[in-house]
Amino acid sequence: MTGEESKTTSIDIEELQRRLEEAEQTIEAIRKGEVDAIVRPGEEGLGIYTLESGDHPYRNIVETMNAGAVTIDEDYTIYYSNAVFSEMTGIPLQSLIGSSFKSLIVPEDLPLFLDFVEKSHKGKRAIEEATLKGKDGSLFVRLAGSNQTVYNIERTSIVITDISDLRIAEESFRKEARTVERERDRLITLINSMNDGVWFVRTDGRVVLANAVAKAQSVEVGIDPDTLSESPALSLLSQVDLLTSDLNPLDLEALLQVFAGKPFYGVEVAVRNRATGETFFRRISANPIWDEEKKVEGVIVVVQDFTAQRRGEQEKAQLQEQLQQAQKMEAIGTLAGGIAHDFNNMLAVVLGNAELALDEMHDDNGATRNLDQIIKASKRARDLVRQILTFSRKTEQGRTQLKLTPLLKETYTLLRGTLPSTIRMELEADTESDAVFANPSQMQQVIMNLATNAAHAMREKGGVLTIGLTDATFDAGALPDREMSAGTYVKLTVRDTGTGMTDDVRRRIFEPFFTTKQAGEGTGMGLSVVYGIVNSHDGAITVESKPRKGSTFNIFLPFAGEQRHEEAQERGDVPGGTERILVVDDEPSVVEMTHQVLQRLGYTVTEATSGNEALELFLSDPRHFDAIVTDQVMPEMSGIDLAKKILRIRKDIPIVLFTGYSETVSPEKAKQAGIREFIMKPIAKREMAQTLRRVLDAREGSQREPADGRNTRGNS
Repeated sequence: MTGEESKTTSIDIEELQRRLEEAEQTIEAIRKGEVDAIVRPGEEGLGIYTLESGDHPYRNIVETMNAGAVTIDEDYTIYYSNAVFSEMTGIPLQSLIGSSFKSLIVPEDLPLFLDFVEKSHKGKRAIEEATLKGKDGSLFVRLAGSNQTVYNIERTSIVITDISDLRIAEESFRKEARTVERERDRLITLINSMNDGVWFVRTDGRVVLANAVAKAQSVEVGIDPDTLSESPALSLLSQVDLLTSDLNPLDLEALLQVFAGKPFYGVEVAVRNRATGETFFRRISANPIWDEEKKVEGVIVVVQDFTAQRRGEQEKAQLQEQLQQAQKMEAIGTLAGGIAHDFNNMLAVVLGNAELALDEMHDDNGATRNLDQIIKASKRARDLVRQILTFSRKTEQGRTQLKLTPLLKETYTLLRGTLPSTIRMELEADTESDAVFANPSQMQQVIMNLATNAAHAMREKGGVLTIGLTDATFDAGALPDREMSAGTYVKLTVRDTGTGMTDDVRRRIFEPFFTTKQAGEGTGMGLSVVYGIVNSHDGAITVESKPRKGSTFNIFLPFAGEQRHEEAQERGDVPGGTERILVVDDEPSVVEMTHQVLQRLGYTVTEATSGNEALELFLSDPRHFDAIVTDQVMPEMSGIDLAKKILRIRKDIPIVLFTGYSETVSPEKAKQAGIREFIMKPIAKREMAQTLRRVLDAREGSQREPADGRNTRGNS
């Protein structure tokens, strides 16, 4: 029933009540004998109404109307009822008259009915809905009542309208509304359970609906989800950088054609969070929603996140690039190793012969000084080759007690020649407590990576790159990093005056593949490698940085205590002996030089230029030699293979393995094979003498007793 229909019905009921009251008052007056007739205007002019005919027009009205009508006394007894109400209840008219109206009300509605009658007695307009006991079950009615007093008797006239059809319609409507609500809830649940963001945007740009994923996507790109329903979509998009998936500007106008009825599917965009600089990749589809008039009333937008997929592709490409770089470095390392072997053999000849020549000089003249310069240059060349092998990762990755100051100075020298002239380097190494237990190659990589990063931050305007080394002691309450323990640390500092970093960038710099550099300028692995190395050495790293103020990296490594110095290797006597030594090397010049050095130290030397020749000499008299000095890299038989064959026959013989470079043998592997010493060429006379004397003196059995019983002696 519409509002207009309800209003009309209410007016009709009021008119019927008024007429019913008039009819009852007139009829009652005639019945009491107060009057014999009443003159009242009618449709055809004045008319005389008697007891016989006076109530006919009024009764005709009440009896023929569509609603039920009753009059009840103060005790709810029905004084009058029309036939319609009798029909509604299914109770004969003669049975209704004199019965209680209360008995027709269902118990649960009885309080409502009593309140309804009370309002009528107070002269108030009373309308109430109630349920009656009808002939076919419950009867839903609307009661409209008014009070009348006839000869001091209170009576209530009630018009009863059957609203069962209205109730059924209302219930049907409510049921349909509940069904629609359930469908809506199911739809919202379905939308919220989707892995993609779903938006409904009206044509005015307002976001009407955004599921949980859509809100989470908003947070990622820096949009407050609480503002989604308050701001137009375009103003929200203005808070981010909207690009194509290739990071080019997006043609937003083309996408907005969806509001003109043109859908689009699978458009890939990149959304950059302006606060953090992080980029997220989205795949967007949009469909217009049409109203009954075939006009666009809004747009459904589905946003799929494929950031992980894109980053995976980028990481795969970066890994591929790193693999290629690693393969290139491996090739360079292999080449460096081959060059190092040959170059070290040549250096061995130069250094050894220069020392032999210097021994022949008795006066401090120009030739003596020249030979000193040759020896110093040869040692610097030897150190340079070792640095190249270390940096190309062609040396063993073991750890040892290491003083950082010499390593720092070496790396400083390497870096200084590679940086542009606009960057000034400063070295601040002012501590003697610089010993750490570390891998030299990895420590050099840490310094190189940090310095390279610092140089990149100053490449445009130049600046100062400072590398410092000091020691620091911390108690438990003043540790610079919560992962550290109280104690003494060696502090390595790399400081630049470059562009600096925001706090958001600083928090992410150690993440693998994170980089602020352009494509092709870096892989984003340098600092993550630094972090991994420092962490594996039980150290910690802190970073201080501000935009345009530069950055400072502090690395803390546990102090390893005072380093043990093998003073005899650098100064003091050059020990000699009289033992018999077998010298093996495939380079005749190296064999000749080594022969002369050992011979001048007092040893008896036998030469061999191949592993097979050396093995034959040894097998001819296994007890003849007191020690063997052999090169590693030789054709037909390597030095370690020769050592294994000899040690099977004579386990106690000391063997010293020299090599210009070997990719297959390390100090650990040599020791496992029974070799006493493993030394890189070129080797100075003092180091050779000390090494040989050390292995001879450590032989099992009688100390300093040669195989033939002769005594040893020393040279200086």
